[in-house]
Amino acid sequence: MFSVITKNTFYYTRQEVWFWKGEEIKRSNNNMFYMSFIRPNFKTNYFKEVTTLLIDLKQDKESLFNGIKPNFRNEIRRAESISCRHLINETPNEKDIKELIKNYSRFAGKSGLEEDLSPERLNVYAKNHLLIVTEVLYEGKGIATHVYILHGQNSTALLLSYYNVDFNDNAIRGYANKFLHWKDMEHFKEKGFAFYDFGGIDTVDTPEGIAKFKQSFGGKLVNGYNFSAVSGLYGFLKSLRTSIIKTR
Repeated sequence: MFSVITKNTFYYTRQEVWFWKGEEIKRSNNNMFYMSFIRPNFKTNYFKEVTTLLIDLKQDKESLFNGIKPNFRNEIRRAESISCRHLINETPNEKDIKELIKNYSRFAGKSGLEEDLSPERLNVYAKNHLLIVTEVLYEGKGIATHVYILHGQNSTALLLSYYNVDFNDNAIRGYANKFLHWKDMEHFKEKGFAFYDFGGIDTVDTPEGIAKFKQSFGGKLVNGYNFSAVSGLYGFLKSLRTSIIKTR
């Protein structure tokens, strides 16, 4: 578990608690819990069951690679054959995060995703040494980027991923992104992390799209919970927003 103090969209200070297992924590007016491993025994303003996919990095490298579906392994080898490069930034600074948000915003706009990135939050993660950014390059151009949040030496969770919207070769982009996941796994294994966390998976029973992509790397599905325990004006706004979303 770790906790950090951040600011939300309304600039209310809040405490974010990640990977909670029931440890004693200092309670504040605005507590946000992400990927908790236990159900809360206190009143919540927002509660959602979530599922993630964990890859066991404690296994040997050959077993780890063989756990990936054959067609993905072939594409990873293809990326290696065309000299894709793997870059790791373990100490992203404010300039790096500003560039990251700019590129992600372009990707989100083209992909029809809701943009929800706070530079304040990412900078807090980075300053607490909780953020790692990786990238795959082809012929000197960035093709895809992954952003991870760290859980001690236990796991590294994929916070977000995006690709370069100016790169139009879909085949190479596909090879490169699979290669990036694999090289990230290799790196985190070498660093002593126990698990590679895909940062959530939406569809479990009939995996399609992104869920099917993630499950092609093997791993085990693990259940958890996201919830908030807030009070005051922000608690009211959070409850109101949740009730509006449910009625849509």
